Amino acid sequence: MRFSDILGHKREINLLKRGIERNRCAGTYLFSGLEGIGKRLVAVAFASALNCESYSGDSCGECTPCLQIADRAHPNLLVAEPDDGGTLKIDLIRELKRLLNYTTDRGRRVVIIDGAHLMVRATSSILLKTLEEPPPNTTIILISSKPHTLLPTILSRCQRINFSPLKEEAIKEILRREGFTEPETVKMACRLSCGSAKKALTVARKDIIKKRLDYASILHMDGVTDSELLDMAERLSREEHLDELLEGFKTLLRDVVLLRTGQPEKKLVNTDMLDTINRCAYSTEELFTAYSLVEKTRESILPPNTANKRLAVEALLVSLKERRWQGSVV
Repeated sequence: MRFSDILGHKREINLLKRGIERNRCAGTYLFSGLEGIGKRLVAVAFASALNCESYSGDSCGECTPCLQIADRAHPNLLVAEPDDGGTLKIDLIRELKRLLNYTTDRGRRVVIIDGAHLMVRATSSILLKTLEEPPPNTTIILISSKPHTLLPTILSRCQRINFSPLKEEAIKEILRREGFTEPETVKMACRLSCGSAKKALTVARKDIIKKRLDYASILHMDGVTDSELLDMAERLSREEHLDELLEGFKTLLRDVVLLRTGQPEKKLVNTDMLDTINRCAYSTEELFTAYSLVEKTRESILPPNTANKRLAVEALLVSLKERRWQGSVV
């Protein structure tokens, strides 16, 4: 992985290049931004550049260190990522700390901690001790889509680089490289991606575009019977990418608000659902509250939270149907 292989993020990459050229790389970085926009790719390219045997504005991609880093086999590259349960366990950070005791023969050690916001407080405390006394010739990169949840003491020790969402042309190119060329699929995947390549690919691969049509009645809950509501909750809770469907619901609510305030249709995300959007019966105030309820539900099912999906979705749908805005989401 070379800097030149990465679509977008020219400003962020140039900041890292200047650090290399001036021999002033930070001991700890925080790469923050939306999930799935390429922060980890940039971190690996940075590690390659720092260890390349013939670096000249970019890594060569051909020397032994570059090839080893590409295969995640170089001893100077250590990567910690969430487990299947979606958390960064304390034992993993302890193991990283142990490995940092070993010196490097050449190049610069790079430690990438992906999903840094998924650390529990005890894990964060272990990491903080390392950041307070960083090993020599080492750069630690924290990657997070929710930097506001990190301890202030950790944030204060990082040089923060904020990554912007990817532009539509970059998303289109990534979809093309992955074999998605059908115009309507590409169009809607880009619209629903919010600048995230990961989200665009999930939307295209998992048929989120069609599935959100199946659940469009979320905007018309007044006409849904209790039996239909429970059936919808059951089906939704079993969806593999429920969080993406909930994000889709949020864009529907947003689109209704835009139309109500006189914005042109070209600003809408769900341009293929205009009839559904126009028939929404919620007041503008209710739309904003519903948006908040959907987001709270989405957050409750994402790691490190462990809310019961079925109960969370049932509570959401009941609230939307009965306009019980004062209730809390499970």
